Amino acid sequence: MISIVMSVYNTEKYIYNAIESILNQTFRDFEFIIINDGSTDNSLEIIKSFNDPRIKIISRENRGLAYSLNEGIRLAQCDLIARMDPDDISLPSRLQKQIEYLEKNPDVGIVGTGAMIINEEGEEIAPVILPLDHENLLNWLPPRKAKSSPFFHGSVVYRKEFILKAGGYAEGYHFEDIVLWGKLSKLTRFANLPEILYQFRVNRDARTNMSPSFIEKREKLINKYIEGKKFDEGDINFMKKLENIPLRTRKYYYHYKLGNLYFDAGKCRKSIVEGMNAWLRNPILPYSYKIMLKNILSNFQKSFSISL
Repeated sequence: MISIVMSVYNTEKYIYNAIESILNQTFRDFEFIIINDGSTDNSLEIIKSFNDPRIKIISRENRGLAYSLNEGIRLAQCDLIARMDPDDISLPSRLQKQIEYLEKNPDVGIVGTGAMIINEEGEEIAPVILPLDHENLLNWLPPRKAKSSPFFHGSVVYRKEFILKAGGYAEGYHFEDIVLWGKLSKLTRFANLPEILYQFRVNRDARTNMSPSFIEKREKLINKYIEGKKFDEGDINFMKKLENIPLRTRKYYYHYKLGNLYFDAGKCRKSIVEGMNAWLRNPILPYSYKIMLKNILSNFQKSFSISL
């Protein structure tokens, strides 16, 4: 048996498909803990529309993602806990393959999967396989790297004992997952499966839609936190900014992020469209121009190679 923990906040557009993807898993012996973290839309009504005894609903005022995940972990009845995000999709064999892997590899305490990146409409952008083995995954952790996570957070299955030993997720911060991975790396081994078993949605409301300069500052804060240094007033003010990035700005960086993803996937036309969408949100910021310039240079390079 396994416990699945999902925190929900205002994701009425996607929550039905997310829940359905868990209920349709080939591995069926689980409890599904869904925490409604103070949603003000119809998320709770959609959750309640499912008549499945495996679903356990907790609904209360908003306390944030890290608090909700820690609450779900404490309530979990099983030794293995799977994460799930309310705007993503788990493919049918995801849990079965992760459980089988952990049974065969008792030294591994957390395992993620590859993911298909999708946009808000569910259109596939590109498959991504993250590093598979423990040693390479460590290279994605602070202080070596703090901009990205070594896992698709919603795709992981971990052993509850190690999460409790690590003290759970850091509450009140904007980087709860990366800090937890850093703590877990000292307690157990990591792995990712080399299969696409998850659909990871890029959406305009994501907290990670921010400028490269914000990402760089966030990386410094992560390293500072891990080193046990106190945050000064400037750090605290920056944390507040991270929690209150205006919707228009998040939409800009959503299209900027999509533009880069499409470019990396070799889909230049869609990359240019997203660059234009970002430009329309804010013509002053430079990043939309960078996307379009990258595509122009790439197309020129291809044309030049062909002519040779």
